[in-house]
Order: sequence, then C-alpha cells, then structure tokens
Amino acid sequence: MLEEEKGVSKLLFQHQEKVIIDKTVSQEPKLSFSSSNRVCKKKEIINIQTEGKRIYTRNLIFYVKETNLEIPRLVLTVSKKVNKRAVVRNLVKRRLREIYRNKKHNIQDNIDLMIIAKKTASIVSFSDLKNDYDKALERYEKVS
Repeated sequence: MLEEEKGVSKLLFQHQEKVIIDKTVSQEPKLSFSSSNRVCKKKEIINIQTEGKRIYTRNLIFYVKETNLEIPRLVLTVSKKVNKRAVVRNLVKRRLREIYRNKKHNIQDNIDLMIIAKKTASIVSFSDLKNDYDKALERYEKVS
C-alpha cells in the first residue's frame, strides 16, 4: 500500500510541475474577442462611418478611423440584403469575428474598424473573406 501511495504522490507532483511549466512558457498573444473590442454606442458607429476612411473589396466594405484608445475595436454589419435567412447572416458574422480575432495582433492599436458585408459575402468561402480582410488592411497601411 505504501508503494501505491508513493506512485500517486509522484503523479500529483508531476502534474503540478506540468501546470507550472505551462504557465511560464505560454506567452502567445491573447486571441479573445471581449466586449472592450466592440464599438457599441450609436454615436461612435455613425462617427466611424462619416469620418473613417473607406476601403472597398470584392465582398466587404471597410471603414477605418484612428482613435485615442489603446485597443483596436470592431463593428460588424450584416444586413438582410446579404441574405434574408438569419442563419446565413450569423454565419457571415461568425466568420468575420474569427478573422478579426486571429488577426487583431497585426492591426494598429488605435483604430476602430467597421466591416459591412456585401451580398456576395454569404456565398464565398472563409478563405476568400480572409483574403479580402488582408487586402483591405494592406490598402489602409499604404494610404496612412
């Protein structure tokens, strides 16, 4: 019985070591999409649309506006013009949020980004939306 207890304590100790190692090693960029990454106020959204720079791609329209904040923020618009079925519109929104979440560490920290989906956004693949997103940000960096 003592040998079994020693074996159990060894396993517990090894498990604790792994947890400590995992905490110290993982220093990857945070890929979350919290409420601080969203623009929620109507006045701010209208401000982005009126004063922001417009960038057109095949499937998306971007409005980019510089701010004084230290984090990039996002607004997504997928209207019924894209597709009248809510399931399809939500799919487009999920795809765009995922693209933003994975690539937000490449964006400047002080911008608000508004993405409006065109009708074709519901038909194209995820990789096409990703390419449009990358092209739009490249164009913005060239202009600014």
